[in-house]
Amino acid sequence: MLLIIETKRRFGTLLAFEIIRKKKKYAQHKVIKPPALWFIKLLQFSKNVVRP
Repeated sequence: MLLIIETKRRFGTLLAFEIIRKKKKYAQHKVIKPPALWFIKLLQFSKNVVRP
C-alpha cells in the first residue's frame, strides 16, 4: 500500500515537473517575443526622437 502511494506521489511530481517545464517553455516563447518587439519599437521611436 505504501509503495503504491509512493509511486503515485513520484509520478505526480514527475507529471507536475513536466507540466511546469512545458509551461516555462510556453511562457518563454510567449513572454520573450513581445518585449523584444516592444524594445525594437522603443529603439526606433527613440532614434526618431533623438535625430533632429
